[in-house]
Parts: sequence; structure tokens; C-alpha cells
Amino acid sequence: MRHTRDLLVRLVAEMDTRIRNLPPRRDKFTRFHAGFPLIVVVLEEFAGLLRLASTAPVEKGQPEDA
Repeated sequence: MRHTRDLLVRLVAEMDTRIRNLPPRRDKFTRFHAGFPLIVVVLEEFAGLLRLASTAPVEKGQPEDA
């Protein structure tokens, strides 16, 4: 579960960075390359993942919604 959470946190950070770097008046990127790859995320059993995440114990010092 921790690996899944860590991966999702990194993906959200990447998404936030890409959104900040969008060219003016654009809502998507259309060119990808080795240094800027297209990232596709498939979350199978997403409802189960959310259910598990809501019941997983939170490590001391970690935010509950991470």
C-alpha cells in the first residue's frame, strides 16, 4: 500500500508541475519525447484502492490524506 501511495504522490506532483508549465492559452501538451514522456496511469480496482486507503493506518508524522 505504501508503494502505491508513494507512486500516486509522485504522479500528482508531476501533474502539478506540468500544469504550471503549460504554455499560455493551452490546455494540453501535444509533443512528447524521452525527456518529457507521455504518462498513462491505469488504476484497476480503483474503488477497492480508495476503500483500502481510507482504512489503512497512518504513520506517525504523515498527513492522513496523503
